Formats: sequence, structure tokens, C-alpha cells
Amino acid sequence: MLAHHLNDVKELIYYLDGPPELVAAMKELLEQIGVDADQVRNEEFSGY
Repeated sequence: MLAHHLNDVKELIYYLDGPPELVAAMKELLEQIGVDADQVRNEEFSGY
């Protein structure tokens, strides 16, 4: 979906926040499509 809507998914900065499981899953997905870990910012919030 990201590649469909964005010109170059590898050139962006991604901000993730949410439960640890969600953040981990999104980081893994971004890594699979070639996004460098330096382009990912995240914060985990547990206890919703």
C-alpha cells in the first residue's frame, strides 16, 4: 500500500507509536520493503 501511494518509500522518515507489538510489526514490515532503520522513529506505549 505504501509503494502504491508514495513515490519512494525508501526516502522518507517514518514515525511509529503504539503498543510494542504494533511498533515491532511495522518496523519489520518497513525493513522488508527496504527502509533503513535510521529512517524509523518510534515510541512504544503499553497498557492501553
